[in-house]
Amino acid sequence: YNSLQAAVDAAKARGTLEVKGRCVGTTTVGKEITIKGKAGPGTPTLDGGGAGTVVHITRGTTTIEGLKIVNGVADVVSVEGNGCCVGGGIAVSGDRAGARLVDSLVTGNSATVFGGGIDVDAGTLTLVDSTVSENTAFSAGGIDSDFGTITLIRSKVSGNTAAGGTTCQDVGSCAGGIWN
Repeated sequence: YNSLQAAVDAAKARGTLEVKGRCVGTTTVGKEITIKGKAGPGTPTLDGGGAGTVVHITRGTTTIEGLKIVNGVADVVSVEGNGCCVGGGIAVSGDRAGARLVDSLVTGNSATVFGGGIDVDAGTLTLVDSTVSENTAFSAGGIDSDFGTITLIRSKVSGNTAAGGTTCQDVGSCAGGIWN
């Protein structure tokens, strides 16, 4: 396939896709699927190329295993009415959507509103042996959850930034790590 989006579109529900090397582009997933890093030269990476949210999950649970998620710049409008744009690395949109990250790293992503690394709007997020670090947003630099459910198992959220400055202090709703 010439893109991860083309592979996701062609895959059957509950299928597994393997990524070797660096895959550049943005992908929307609307079914249960596993996207797994495969050993090879370099770290298996999903790279948004600064063109939008790296992975946008709209339905079903997407499992991301052994991958680095980088260079996402949020372009998803919040389903909870928070405006544009949320979820630089990963956006989980709606109560029928979920993300499960296993042995993965979400780093170097940004959002103009919430969830520089990951944004969960009414869906679910489970991190297992994973890290969310060095992401930036106006509020909730690492992970933002708006009516979502977040579970962390042996995982770390660190070094993220809420860049809202004095606005954060005025409204009291910014968090560099996790906002729920």
